[in-house]
Amino acid sequence: MSALEARPGVRFAARLAGACLPLTLLAGACAAAHPSTRAEAVAEPPLPAAPLDAQLYGVRGAKAFWMPDVEFGGSLYVAVVDPPLGATATPLVLVHGLGAAAGRDFDPVVPTLARGRRVVVVDLPGFGRSSRANELYTPERYAAVVAHVIDRFCGGRADVLGHSMGGAVALMHAATHARQVRRLVLVDVAGVLHREAWF
Repeated sequence: MSALEARPGVRFAARLAGACLPLTLLAGACAAAHPSTRAEAVAEPPLPAAPLDAQLYGVRGAKAFWMPDVEFGGSLYVAVVDPPLGATATPLVLVHGLGAAAGRDFDPVVPTLARGRRVVVVDLPGFGRSSRANELYTPERYAAVVAHVIDRFCGGRADVLGHSMGGAVALMHAATHARQVRRLVLVDVAGVLHREAWF
C-alpha cells in the first residue's frame, strides 16, 4: 500500500468508488470489470448551438451546445474546445464542483488544456445553465450524465478531471463506467483528501 493509499481520506474514496481501486490503477484495472455504456458508434442528430462564455470568445475551436438530459430531463449546457487539426490526444472532460459558476470555473484554463486535445465542460443538472428540477441529484445519477456526455462528445473514452464535488462524481463515474476512463484526475475533492470533510 502506498503512502497515498494509506491516508484515511483516500480509503474513503476507495469505498466510494468500489473494489476497482487503488486510485492509481482505477482506469486500467477496472476496464475489464465494467461493460462500456455504448456497444458501437451511433450517428446522432446535430445539437442546437448555445451561447459561448465571454472568456472563450476568440478561442479557436470553441463552441457550446444544448444537449438533451436523458437522466433528469431538460437540457445540459456543454462547452467544447477542439484542438488544432491533427491533435490526437484523448479528450478531456472537466466536472465542476458546487457553485453558481458551474463549468465557468474552468474557463481560464480551458484554452491551455485544449492546445493538444478536445476539452469538454458540462454544467451538471441543477447548476449553471443546465436545467433545474425537483430531482434527487446524487453522485450515481450525475455519473450517468457524465457517461452520456463522454459518449456524445468523446467517442466513448476520455480523461476525466473532477474538482471538489465533481471529484466525487468523477470517482463514481470511473467506478461504474470504467471503460470510458483512460485517466482520472481529482482536484481538492471534499471528503477524499481531508479527514475533517464529509460528503
